[in-house]
Amino acid sequence: NSIAETIHRDPVAADRMLVGLGELLRSSLERRETRVVTLDEELRLLRHYLQIEQARLGERLSVHWEIAPDLDDALVPPLLLQPLAENAIRHAIAAKIAPGHLSVLAWREDGQLWLAIRDDGGAGPAKDRNGVGLQNIRARLRLLYGDDHVLELQPREDGGTEARVRLPLTRGVRMREA
Repeated sequence: NSIAETIHRDPVAADRMLVGLGELLRSSLERRETRVVTLDEELRLLRHYLQIEQARLGERLSVHWEIAPDLDDALVPPLLLQPLAENAIRHAIAAKIAPGHLSVLAWREDGQLWLAIRDDGGAGPAKDRNGVGLQNIRARLRLLYGDDHVLELQPREDGGTEARVRLPLTRGVRMREA
């Protein structure tokens, strides 16, 4: 719907959105049997999604990337970050009239991989929502990592929310299919 609306007011932006959507769909079809992808692949897919949202929201959405070096080959479940970013945009940034800021972070700490999506607030205080997207992520993390993971939503001092994920840091060799 956003692309259809954009075609009339900004055909160039609509074209970029269609390219990004095509990449999202292609990647999700290619990875439907894949249990893990590299962080580099996951971030590339997230960039396509965020480009669509930036074309839709224009100056109302800015994105900041803080990815620690040397994590490109870390293994993560596919489409882990996109629903977290979608929640931040839907519940915080799109709900605001003023411009919103989204940060994507990845770092290593004590042999663990940490990933986070931060927003700068919008539709009220953060709470541990339990929508379909979060339920799906929790179920996939439990299946892949048992109790050796964390997924939490935390309120930020600035009124925003941080969705934070901790995973075992694994590299190089994909986890075998069950």
